[in-house]
Amino acid sequence: MNNIFSFRRFGKILKKDLCEFYSRYGLSMLVYISVYTLYWLILSLLNVATSVNERYDFIIFLSFICGYFAPFKLYGYANDAKEGIPYAMLPASTLEKTTSMVLNCMIITPVSMLLLLFAADTLFTIMPFGVFSSKYIFTTFAMTPQNSIIFGNLLGLEVVISLAMLGNVLFKKHKVSITLLGSIALFIVAMRVFVGCIIDKVQMEEELTSFAKTINSTTVTISMQDIPQSVHVLMNYMQNFLTVFAIVVVVLSLIGIYRKIKTQKY
Repeated sequence: MNNIFSFRRFGKILKKDLCEFYSRYGLSMLVYISVYTLYWLILSLLNVATSVNERYDFIIFLSFICGYFAPFKLYGYANDAKEGIPYAMLPASTLEKTTSMVLNCMIITPVSMLLLLFAADTLFTIMPFGVFSSKYIFTTFAMTPQNSIIFGNLLGLEVVISLAMLGNVLFKKHKVSITLLGSIALFIVAMRVFVGCIIDKVQMEEELTSFAKTINSTTVTISMQDIPQSVHVLMNYMQNFLTVFAIVVVVLSLIGIYRKIKTQKY
């Protein structure tokens, strides 16, 4: 028998986790849908116009919140002194438990939440009344592709979820708050490293100051060609740095989750 990974055992624990998914987190997901419904209702009643990008941003925001809290709701008991023992005794290897947890938290939860929110948005758009009328998110994004933005949002979502998963298995008390503070501190440190290692502060400060004066002294719309070259370089460096940083954080978080589940003591 393979003690590391068996598709049969993995199928059983995945089935168990899926059966518990909606009982543990289904109501919370309905709350997020209700929040988006309330968002549409308030804007419609007040007749406040909103752009497709603003709706998309709000959907991503709700998805981030949903993704962050998912590990705590779905597997908050995993390292509990009493409730965690039955989880530890499950006939599944550490890799099987970790893989099932990853699928539930990092794939099934965000995909389900995004599909539900986009479905709700489409429903509100179809309605003959309301401020969303005739402005479909998918149509707008198909006409003006924003692949880099979408990729960045999805990668950022996975970073948030992976850090929440790691915090969930590392801490036994005040998991949500400690993980949140730790994640913010990690991001601040990463930005400090980026600023200290990559940016030529003197040159950047001079060119940004000059660029700001140009913007303040004219009413003409600034085009991409008007932005200093060093700013373009900075933007590219920033995008590449954040991408690599995100991938590293996700990988290290998954390794940490696996190790913690394997060595968990109650």
